[in-house]
Parts: sequence; structure tokens; C-alpha cells
Amino acid sequence: MSHPRKDFEIYGKPIIVTLGERVGSAFIAGYEGKLAYAAGYEENDVGAFSGKTCAVIERGDTEIPVVVPSEMYGGELCYECNLLHELGSLISDTDTLYPKFEKTAGAVMFTEKDGGRRYLLIKNESGHIGFPKGHIDYGESEAETAGREVFEETGLDFVQYGDFREEYTYETREKTIKTGVFFIGHYDYRKPVIQEDEILDDWLLSYPDALRMLNYPEDRELLQKAEKYISECENNNG
Repeated sequence: MSHPRKDFEIYGKPIIVTLGERVGSAFIAGYEGKLAYAAGYEENDVGAFSGKTCAVIERGDTEIPVVVPSEMYGGELCYECNLLHELGSLISDTDTLYPKFEKTAGAVMFTEKDGGRRYLLIKNESGHIGFPKGHIDYGESEAETAGREVFEETGLDFVQYGDFREEYTYETREKTIKTGVFFIGHYDYRKPVIQEDEILDDWLLSYPDALRMLNYPEDRELLQKAEKYISECENNNG
């Protein structure tokens, strides 16, 4: 199942759904005489309830809203991996899920080379120059996702450095809301093995050069915080 991005006017609008048959953790529901699915409601909930659409399923020419309680809109339940788990058999391999919210995890990877600290940057297919990261799978912790994505994209083993954890949230050009969670990872220098079908280029750079190369302000701020954290740790241990 692909992960395309698409904007729908129904995202975030308060609506009333009538809960019907419960299938696994979700409900088949009705919305203005149309089919909807609902997640996050209690097993014994019966009748009409308010909610907001956090995703849309495209099934052929039909668009099916996925509704969650208003207080859960934008929370963990709304991320793709959790929605897929909640919907279970209600969504098939031929459906396309368009979530409003995305969550990724990754790491600022650094090593030592030529007598100094060097940061690994990668460029993905969108032209974004940043750090290894990817979408969280259901049941994974943030750190587990970071480790998996670092290895998949660079062939490097992720060894978490300290307790550093930073996150930022932004709106993409496709109007989805993306949250990125980042750790720091250290590795003994070796050339990365880049995932060629997703990564266009890679660089190993000093802090000033890496800061200039990054093309998103959120990543520049992230690198600044990582550099400060590493320097403070080294000074305290020195």
C-alpha cells in the first residue's frame, strides 16, 4: 500500500457519525447517508457521536471518511500505522489511505573523520536535504523506527547517543501535518551504503558545512541543538 498525500476539504471538520457494526477495533458508520468508518470510540457506544475526519480512504470512485472523536484529532491514533491497525479488515490492499497526519522518526548521525566531528546528510527524492528518517510502523517505539530507518537508508547501525530527543511539526506542501522525532546516533567511521531507490545523494560534513547544506530551517535548528548537546557531553566527560 503506497503512502501518497492528498488534501480533502472534509479534514478536521466537526461531523456527526452514527455508529453501526463494530469490526475489530473500529466501527462501520454512517455520515449524511454515506459510508464512513470510525475509530477511537468505546465498544459500547451506540447512536450518533461527534467527531472529526483525520483520513480518507479512496475505494475506486468512492471516498470514505475515517472519523475519530474530536479530542483525539491530531493525536497518536491519527497516524497512518495506528489507523491501519484500528481499521484492520475494513481497509483492503486495493484501497488508498490518505491520512492528514504523519509521524516519522530518525537520527542526526555523526562520526569522527580527519580529526573532527562530521555529520551525515542525505538528499531524498523530493530534494529535501536532511537526516535519515521514515514513518513509524505499528508497535515500534520512536527509537526503534530511527534505528530501522537509519540502517535501511544508509546501512549504518544506529547507536543512540545520550538522551537527546527533539521533535518538530510542520505543514507540508500537500497540506498534511508532519511530526518528525529525532535522536542522535554515533557510529565509527565507514562509508555508508545508500538506499539508491530513495536516496539521491549523501555528504559527510563538518558542523558549519552541514548547517549551510541543510535546506529546511527546522533541520538547521535541529542540528544546532544536536551540536550543542554533543559538545556539552564531551566537555562534561573531558
